[in-house]
Amino acid sequence: MGCRFEEPDIIKDLREEEKLGKLGVKTLEFKEKHQIDNLDFNKLDIAFKDHLNLVELIEEITVKIHDVVDENEIFRIIENQIRNSEKYSASILLLTDDKTKLRIACNSEETTKIKKIERLIGKKSSNYKISYKKSKIYRNIIDEGKTHFVKLKDVIIEIFPKITAKIILKIMNYEETKDVLTPLYRNNEICGLLAITSSDLGEYCIPSIKNLARHISLSLDKIDKQNKIKEVNKDLIKSKKMLEESSHYFRNLFNSIADPIAIVDSKGKFLEINEGVTKYTNYTRNELIGKNFLTTKIVTKKSKIILLTNLTKRMAGINIKPYIVNIITKDGDKLPFEVNAQKIEYFGKPADIVIFRDITERIKTEKALKISEDKYRTLFETSDEGIFIADLNDDIKFIDCNPKSLKMFGCKKEDIIGKSPIDFSPEYQSEGLLSKKLVFEKINDLLNGLNNISFEWKHKQINNIEFDAEVTLAIIELEGKKYLQGIIRDITERKKAEISLKESEEKYRALFFNNVDLLFMHGLDDDKPTNFIEVNEKFCETLEYTKEELLEMNPWDLTDKHMQIDINGFLVKLKEERDVLFETSMISKTGNKIPLEIHNTIIRVNSRNTVLGIARDITERKTAEEELQKLAAVVKHSGELVNLATLEGKMIFLNEAGEKMLGIHPNQVKKHMIYDVIPKDLQFMVKKQVVPSIINKGFWEGELRYKNIETNDETYVYALTFLIEDPETNKPLYLANVSRDITDQKRDGIKLEKAHTDLKELNEKLEDKVKDRTKQIHDLLQQKDEFINQLGHDLKNPLGPLVNLLPIVEKEEKDPTLKEMLQVINRNIDYMKNLVIKTIQLARLNSSKTEFTYEDSNLLDIINSTVISNKLLFKESRIYIKNNVSKDINISIDKLRFEELLNNLLNNSVKFSKESGRIIIDSKNDGDFVTISIKDNGIGMTDKQIKFMFDEFYKADESRHDFDSSGLGLSISKKIIEKHGGKIWAESDGLGKGSTFYFTLPIKSNEKDDINLNGIIK
Repeated sequence: MGCRFEEPDIIKDLREEEKLGKLGVKTLEFKEKHQIDNLDFNKLDIAFKDHLNLVELIEEITVKIHDVVDENEIFRIIENQIRNSEKYSASILLLTDDKTKLRIACNSEETTKIKKIERLIGKKSSNYKISYKKSKIYRNIIDEGKTHFVKLKDVIIEIFPKITAKIILKIMNYEETKDVLTPLYRNNEICGLLAITSSDLGEYCIPSIKNLARHISLSLDKIDKQNKIKEVNKDLIKSKKMLEESSHYFRNLFNSIADPIAIVDSKGKFLEINEGVTKYTNYTRNELIGKNFLTTKIVTKKSKIILLTNLTKRMAGINIKPYIVNIITKDGDKLPFEVNAQKIEYFGKPADIVIFRDITERIKTEKALKISEDKYRTLFETSDEGIFIADLNDDIKFIDCNPKSLKMFGCKKEDIIGKSPIDFSPEYQSEGLLSKKLVFEKINDLLNGLNNISFEWKHKQINNIEFDAEVTLAIIELEGKKYLQGIIRDITERKKAEISLKESEEKYRALFFNNVDLLFMHGLDDDKPTNFIEVNEKFCETLEYTKEELLEMNPWDLTDKHMQIDINGFLVKLKEERDVLFETSMISKTGNKIPLEIHNTIIRVNSRNTVLGIARDITERKTAEEELQKLAAVVKHSGELVNLATLEGKMIFLNEAGEKMLGIHPNQVKKHMIYDVIPKDLQFMVKKQVVPSIINKGFWEGELRYKNIETNDETYVYALTFLIEDPETNKPLYLANVSRDITDQKRDGIKLEKAHTDLKELNEKLEDKVKDRTKQIHDLLQQKDEFINQLGHDLKNPLGPLVNLLPIVEKEEKDPTLKEMLQVINRNIDYMKNLVIKTIQLARLNSSKTEFTYEDSNLLDIINSTVISNKLLFKESRIYIKNNVSKDINISIDKLRFEELLNNLLNNSVKFSKESGRIIIDSKNDGDFVTISIKDNGIGMTDKQIKFMFDEFYKADESRHDFDSSGLGLSISKKIIEKHGGKIWAESDGLGKGSTFYFTLPIKSNEKDDINLNGIIK
């Protein structure tokens, strides 16, 4: 079994420089100098078969682990495949995190043996760590990357204490076992080793085992790359979500401000507007976003010049004071606005944030003031307020009014003269009192000494439309007569403004106190910050203080002392710019340092400068930024090309390796499309295969070629392209690509293909010669069997008379001396007869023409029958025999020859047992086979005796002249077992310790095959 011979020189040379073939096996050209005629082709054929079996086993493993992306699954596949081979065992040892020890990640040995070892060392094998520095063999593999072909016992002795090592060698039967150990790599670094173990290994097996290690290493690399891609994808999605949340908070705050606000780029294009713009101008968001204000009708021509001039100055860094422009609404109305603008950075680019304040009412007031101060115009005629004069008789009649009054009441002068104010008032005022009664109460107050009185009043126009007014009444004298003077202001808009203000205040309080950001207000006193005036709940919660505690403190009491900025410098900047954004840290009540981004703005509250602060906890952002920086550094300096592109194929990111491979300058990446670097002969394939795969499956991987746009040099790559999707909508966002340079591998592949062709031709020639030699050997063996068969018959015929006559002569002879001589001759004749019979029997078993007659039998029954037939032998030798064979095992055998096998083995056990010995027969069901053992406590055997036990004419004790033994019994037994499809072997712990003979036979199943619903046999 296997190839236990010294490998010929030709095989050593053929294996010396093996190249990758189907599975990566290398070979040299055949060297003509070797003399094939001198080879032992029987052993050579066995070696090639063993090597072929190993190659096929490795091929099965590599195919099965090729697409597996789970490390434990890869190890499970290797364990199962190696264990099923029955010929080899494998183990994988991986370095621990500190790279000082090796742990067992995979072991295909029998579970029962592993458990024995675990009990011996007192640990689970999965928890056992081996310090590789204690082993010279392991040290050479891990530190120097060398491959070793050694006896396994040498490794065991190095890593275990001496006594423990001996016990392990005995349990595992590793005395003659050989071991190939080779390093495993992960991310171009040695991560452990692969060990393949068998008694049939030769040095010619090393390249195949190294090839298996290479495939395992590639699979582990692939797992790591998949994990890296997942992490990159996860971080990109997280960053996008943070950006969306930030944008959401900004828009809410942006739209909550009542004044119109617009963000424009350096050329005047609208980037963003709030709801105030659409409210005042009636233009929709879509009508303005993306448009340049110079090409719209939203401002007058003169105002366009003013806006453009000031925008240019701000972009150049010049501060511009507030100025006035005229806005034209979509309906054509022209409205005056005061502009406050500030240069900002918007999504990484310079921009201008412009705040418009409606000054319509202010201008009206200014005009009214100007009229009142004009000494050359009559206040009465030009007043922007309604002024009337009425007499103080019982009816209180209007005797005069100004144009404003006419406009307020919507009438002509003749419609008002002679009428009473009551005629232009509704019957009841807001509080439910009669207008007429209230008018006379007010006049009585005046007449009783009040100089003038002001109050709010509800008037109505001549067409009965009501409006709110503020009325001031006074008693005046004209030409010595007292009259009633009234000044009326239409406060309808003010009322609306007050309602709006109240609503705004309510919105402000809701926004302030329910905002997810940290909001606070504090005053400024002599250019120093004073205590907090107001803080919201989020501010208290984050800093772990109560509101009452915070109102006794100021911002600098909370600021991290190591990050405090120059207070005076900060306040100067805040007073100049009115709006400052900065980052700092505040210390909570329990001492936690909380990083914050704070937006400070000076507002007027009760005619005093007050600072409104909006702070945001940026702990997660800071953490994310640090992680993103680490990730960006990894991607940037990665040895593989990493590229990000839009769905249309426009590049938006390329790392350093990609820039070098494609010849693209870092500043030119975004100017290129993906197809710019795809050779023309591959573009059709990319469109017809790669793109559909990405659309349908979400990814594509395979070999491609890239073109360097500067040198036109082409690079072979293995590329993985996949979609990055929105995690909430699953909508594709970007194309990501990771490519590995395989140019050298492709070139090696061409060389490999040629070597493979040469190897094929060499193998064909060698195979023909092997066939010729095999035929010659077969013919010689056949001639040998025929010669032995004929010789047996030629010897058997002349022995017949001697066997029949000599016993008679011996019986008749009276002379003691002659009688003793005849007895000696008789024994020799019997020995020769037995030898001839056994020789003929062995020759027949060797012949392919010999056929067995099989019949179904119960194993227990046939063994019991054989034991009973040998009962006298056991009794004479005082041998105790015990049969433990299960009664449920059925086999298909040639009964006559199987009984001969049992007789041979039992007689052998009796022959070499002591008197009052013991023989135990056992069986073990292994599934498809049953293993039968016959164990005695006789004289035992050495390893040398076991090695030759089944060879023809071999006797364990050559010094003995045993006429009862031909030396062929065990050889015949071996042939009988092999004809039944089984195998036979012997074991012994040494001389004086008994022996055990084992043989296997196929089991005949008593159960019908299970058939599933689809009719497929399970």
